[in-house]
Amino acid sequence: MKKDFSSLPKGLYQWLEADEDEQKFGSSETDVASTRHHEKKYREKSSYKGLPDGWTRATFILKEEHVTKIRAVAYWERITLKELLEEALTRYLEGKEDVLDLPVKKVRSISKR
Repeated sequence: MKKDFSSLPKGLYQWLEADEDEQKFGSSETDVASTRHHEKKYREKSSYKGLPDGWTRATFILKEEHVTKIRAVAYWERITLKELLEEALTRYLEGKEDVLDLPVKKVRSISKR
């Protein structure tokens, strides 16, 4: 007996029908590989999405006067904010190679509150 999918959005009917066929006949290796790639893509953190290796996104809270000055310097130097901040942080961190990693934070149990 055929199921009634008339109330479903366009395209969903074909997807459900294809899913039923895969259950009957099994899925091909290429389908499995593409599904794994698809799952991996969506598990990737958004802070890394679209960035080269070794880069991440971060949000910081700064004083308005600092942001105003940073933007002005970047404008007059004809560089991006990203370039300016990368250069400033690189200069600040020069010679600080032996900084210890942060300790691993222990999770507090709820019962100790």
